Amino acid sequence: MTPTFSILICNYNYGAYVGAAIESALAQTWPQVEVIIVDDGSTDESREVISRYPAVNAIFQENQGQCATIRRALEAATGDLVITLDSDDELLPQTCERVAALWVEGIVALQYRLETFGMVDHPGETLPRYPFIEGDVARYFLETGSMVYPPASGNAFDRRFVERVFAVSQNMIEASHDIWLCLSAALLGKVASTDEVLGLYRIHATNLSQPGRTRKMSNILRDVWYAYNAQQSAFEVARSYGVAVEKPTHLIGAYYLNWHFLLRGAPTKWVVPETPVLRGLATGVRNFWYLRSIGRGKRIVNMVALTVIALSPRAIRRIIAERWYGYINDVGF
Repeated sequence: MTPTFSILICNYNYGAYVGAAIESALAQTWPQVEVIIVDDGSTDESREVISRYPAVNAIFQENQGQCATIRRALEAATGDLVITLDSDDELLPQTCERVAALWVEGIVALQYRLETFGMVDHPGETLPRYPFIEGDVARYFLETGSMVYPPASGNAFDRRFVERVFAVSQNMIEASHDIWLCLSAALLGKVASTDEVLGLYRIHATNLSQPGRTRKMSNILRDVWYAYNAQQSAFEVARSYGVAVEKPTHLIGAYYLNWHFLLRGAPTKWVVPETPVLRGLATGVRNFWYLRSIGRGKRIVNMVALTVIALSPRAIRRIIAERWYGYINDVGF
């Protein structure tokens, strides 16, 4: 296979970084690469920076959110494979060349590692922090309700698959399109991975997600909402491909259920259907048991913690959230 690539860059007020992202996309050693950038109504110097690069297909629109911006870029894409490069990240020059060499017929996604840079606590650290899942990724997703995957810039996807996900999925709004794509690919069982570092993930003060740093409750509630809708959508996508799977009736996933039960009743616009406590607890315990990214002892500790959290009243859960986990209570919980 000699694939063509579409590198899609979506930008909003990242004028300080977007030039480096564009240059990394234009510097690819693979000859068949198109670079498409959609600016989502930036109010900083972004548009001036983007205009310095006539070799890219630049689209400017009013602010609509990241997922809508990806859709717009996808409409202009013609490549066989798609990489959605965050405008504060960078690709290495050989990224597309290595993806092309590693691509296997029949997969829809290839994952690779990103090295963190910028405001890093541990220089040289790569994402994801855990080993990629080897073997039956669909079974792993069904057993754990989750998937190990890198941030958006660390994935290459079959363009037709991406188009299918965007057409079928529910509630793809604002941000975090990567969880919809990665969970859907996992449930299809068509994911490959490499431990090669093929991109750079920038850590800075305005990251939506800052790995390893103190988390706000509002961000956790948002992430649970994303997870629920991405899970539900993954089952719809799989069924659209003819995969016989039964959609779960509630949120699944070890850590997702832990967060959901912990912050149950917190004020939020990110509302997911209520998970029955005993049924959700049973699911969460099972999910933790099969979670390969942590050792057996830690899994048992987490299962105990989930049980305590699920059965505790709100006052106790608030204390656990603030004093044990150290979450920032920015929602009045």
